[in-house]
Amino acid sequence: MPTIEDVESHYKSGLDAYRKGYFQKAAESYDHALKSIATLDNKDKICNQWQCDLNLSLSQACCQQYQLQQAQTYIKQAEQIAQVLSDQIRLAKCFDQYGEINMIKLSFNESLENYKKSLDLKLNVLGGDHADIADTYYGMAMLYLCQMKVHNCKDMLDKALQIRQNRLSCSNLKIAECYFALGLWHFVLCDCKQALIMYNKSLKMRLEILSDQSMPVANCYCNIGAVYLYQLRNSDATTILDKAFNITTNVVGDDSFEASEIYVKKAGVYFEEGRIDESQSILLKSIKIRIKLLGKNHPSLVEPCMLIGDTYEVNENYETALEYYNKAITIANNALGENNLLAARYYAEIALTYSNQDKYRKATSTCQKSLDITENLAGEKSQLTAIVYRIMASIHQQKYKNDKAIKTYQKALDILLELEGDDGHSLDISMIYSNLGDIYYCKKDECMAVNMYEKGLKVKESIYGEESLEIAEMYRKIGFAYESSPKHCYEAASMFEKCLEIQKKILGDKHIKIAETYDLLANANNVFYPQIALEMYQKSLKMKIELYGEIDEEIALAYDKLALFWNGEDKAKSDEMLEKADDIRRQLGKQSSTKESLQGMIMDMITKIYYELYEILLRL
Repeated sequence: MPTIEDVESHYKSGLDAYRKGYFQKAAESYDHALKSIATLDNKDKICNQWQCDLNLSLSQACCQQYQLQQAQTYIKQAEQIAQVLSDQIRLAKCFDQYGEINMIKLSFNESLENYKKSLDLKLNVLGGDHADIADTYYGMAMLYLCQMKVHNCKDMLDKALQIRQNRLSCSNLKIAECYFALGLWHFVLCDCKQALIMYNKSLKMRLEILSDQSMPVANCYCNIGAVYLYQLRNSDATTILDKAFNITTNVVGDDSFEASEIYVKKAGVYFEEGRIDESQSILLKSIKIRIKLLGKNHPSLVEPCMLIGDTYEVNENYETALEYYNKAITIANNALGENNLLAARYYAEIALTYSNQDKYRKATSTCQKSLDITENLAGEKSQLTAIVYRIMASIHQQKYKNDKAIKTYQKALDILLELEGDDGHSLDISMIYSNLGDIYYCKKDECMAVNMYEKGLKVKESIYGEESLEIAEMYRKIGFAYESSPKHCYEAASMFEKCLEIQKKILGDKHIKIAETYDLLANANNVFYPQIALEMYQKSLKMKIELYGEIDEEIALAYDKLALFWNGEDKAKSDEMLEKADDIRRQLGKQSSTKESLQGMIMDMITKIYYELYEILLRL
């Protein structure tokens, strides 16, 4: 015959499983405990309290598995028992659970009413500084975050964290939960530095209390991976997302909502690596899981729909991309109201698509809509507002409205530096410096271009370290800027050498990017160090042949460059290189290049060289 001690034992087993994320196992233990109570002979008040608590716990376990109908059934039973017991705190906890269920169902007004009822009951019985009250503040914070009401969310999170730190031990899962939520809040506002600090605080605490094979730990890994992805730290993102995925599939399976979260993040990594088909496939898998669990109109579908749009945009299929973007925004607006931060973020993305279609007016008006909503909801000096200014600036830049672009980039930069300090090291700051460098390079302002690129390089080194392809790209840009002035050919070559050194370490000795850098080194040395230039051209040609074979347009172009190099030194060799290029094009069925067109290229180069030498002599 079961005893009350058996009930307590089953409950503890369920609670342990629940904390680790084994929600089905938790539900089974709770159910076993509930059935044990039904067999007891003497059903006193304590048994009724247990029945209330177990129904509440079963509702929570079902809710975590998105079994909302079952969750609703259990919580109604818990509420009825709490009413019979006249237990105000248990009744308040039932209202908290109603609040969570309604939040998932997108019934935000009902959810807020539930949390307010709970808060009123708890404040009346417990006063203002009790751990149970912190639970209600936390629930309200998550509700506000779902609605992208970031200021309200932060107020509630701060209250919850302060009470929990005052009332609970310094290492507690409830405190770790607050740190995790604060990480999410910072990431929503694109503050990656603070997001990582909060996620890592939460992770450290969860690892101390739970095993590493638990969902709270996996969730930390997943969200840290999302931050790394935003920072374009693809290798770090892949490593930590794989950790998250292995834990998640072991605990809740590969068709769970948590697994779908990781699929979305992995799709982002694939996209950045150019694996577009794989990215699209895994996004569709994520959407299928979410529709099954939550229906066709849940805001969790917004992000994967936007990312699928990106896969079409990168292939210049703009119309299909816009279909997915507009579908995402419609879902967001239906769920969260017309003016919400989620839609505002994606209006800016749509503006970039219009810009790529050369629809400048539509692009700027859509981006302005994003800016208006963002300034209103997040504030004029928020990370999100700065990002929208950066996107607006890039639209101006794409249309060669350089003065407008510089002014708008500067607005974004001023906001970010005020938020982060003069030594701000966010990816957005590095992007702004890099884009400003591009503008000054186009304006032939070598000094300002180099200055901006070097600032961007310094920020990126703080994010990626000194050896990454992002750093190599910055050295390449600095090299281009130096190359625009003949007196800085040596500096240009030095930058290209640094770029090459990093590329070799990461990509190996045989890669098209390395061949392209050999060409850049050849160009930089062409005027004053022709032997080095020849050596670089030959290395590039050899590598391209290894990569593409003898018959390819890339090889023909390499011979064109050699023909151009030899033209002033050895006419016979120049003609030989040109003939090789023509022969390749004939085999490819393309029109052969002509000596006349080559002569035009030579005259352009000679004019440039003489102009540059004349400029040097004037300075001397």
